[in-house]
Amino acid sequence: SAIEDLIQRINTGDAEGALALLDDETRPEVRRVAPTPGRGWGKALEETIADGYRASREETSPSGQLEALDRFRSLCAHRPGPGGVDALNAQAECLLGFDPVEDLSGVLQAGRPIGMTRNNYELDLYNGDVGIIGVDPESPERGHRAFFQSPGEEPRWLSPLSIGAAETVF
Repeated sequence: SAIEDLIQRINTGDAEGALALLDDETRPEVRRVAPTPGRGWGKALEETIADGYRASREETSPSGQLEALDRFRSLCAHRPGPGGVDALNAQAECLLGFDPVEDLSGVLQAGRPIGMTRNNYELDLYNGDVGIIGVDPESPERGHRAFFQSPGEEPRWLSPLSIGAAETVF
């Protein structure tokens, strides 16, 4: 896939090849959208984010939301700055109607995708695992929980406070 090709080029340090792949119109699964200096990401990225995450927002079940998230990802070359992960996540939160949160100890909204940023061996969660915030239909009195579904395992509903190092992830 184009994503595998991109990962291989990045891992081998082939920056020119990675950029060429991102600009290759015959490989639409991956594409580059760069921020405009002083103006942020602009309309093109807003439309890409809104379209890409629409399926996840329209799904009603947490497992369906996670499946939809697996079909679309936004990747950034770095974390800080106007073109980084932090800025993209903040913009996606606003575009998709989420209240911005600094950490998962505050009030969370259903449908918020979260990603692990460190391993949590006690809960069998690992850096890069993605979950979704929702309400466990079997225990709605517990409020918003983090839903994780690993291949071959039963889905799990966990307290966002118990999972530790996680953040909103788009």
